[in-house]
Amino acid sequence: MQSNHSESRRYPWFVAPAAFLVRVLLSTLLRTCRVVEISGELHLNALAESGRAAVFTFWHNRSNYCGYFLRKRWIGAGRPLGIITSLSRDGEIAARTARANGFQVVRGSVGGGGLAGLKALHRMLRRENVSVLSVADGSRGPVYQAQAGVIVLAQTARAPLVPIGYVASSCWRLGSWDRMIVPKPFSRIALAIGEPIEYPERLAKEELGRAQAALKDALDELTKQAKSGL
Repeated sequence: MQSNHSESRRYPWFVAPAAFLVRVLLSTLLRTCRVVEISGELHLNALAESGRAAVFTFWHNRSNYCGYFLRKRWIGAGRPLGIITSLSRDGEIAARTARANGFQVVRGSVGGGGLAGLKALHRMLRRENVSVLSVADGSRGPVYQAQAGVIVLAQTARAPLVPIGYVASSCWRLGSWDRMIVPKPFSRIALAIGEPIEYPERLAKEELGRAQAALKDALDELTKQAKSGL
C-alpha cells in the first residue's frame, strides 16, 4: 500500500535526482561495511517463521543501517516491509529512496499529532500483514527518549515490537538533531536484536510511561551488546 499524499504536493525539481543520488551513494557505502556479529538473530528467524507482521524499532540516528539490514533480510526474503516518511521535502527524498529499495511507503508522522500516519501504519500491520519500521524516539526527539507512538502502534495493531541496536567500528556524526550515525567505508558492523515485546490490549497512562522507559532501557542495552561484539 502506498499513500497518495505526495502526489498532491509539489516538490522542487531537484528532489528526484537528489533521491537517486542518496540511494546510490548510501547503498554503495553501506555495501562496503562488514557485519561481524548479529546477536539475537534467533528472534528474527522465529518471527519470520511465524508469518506475523511486526514493528521493528531502533533509535532515529541508527535508522540508515538498521533499514538497510532489514531490507536485505526481510524484503530480500520476499516479505513486505513498510516505512513512514514526513510530508516535507526531505521526507519526499526519503520516500522515493525507500520505494526504489522495495519498501512500501506512507506519508505523515507517528508522533506529534500525526494521527493519519499512525492509522496508515496500523492498516499495514492489521489488514495487510505488512511489517513496518518505526523509530523509537520519533521524528523530532528528544534523542534516545522512547516516545509513545511506536508503542501505541504495536499495542493497538496487536503486533510484536522488535527493538534493534547497532554500532559501527568507525562512523561520521551528522549535524542533525539526532547526530545521525553514518558508517565510514569498510567499517565493521555489529547488531543486537531484542526479544519481541507484546503489549496488552489496553495500556493505562502510567503503564504507557513505564513501557516507554522499558523500551529505552532495552534499546540502550542492545546498543551495549552490539558494541561488545565489535
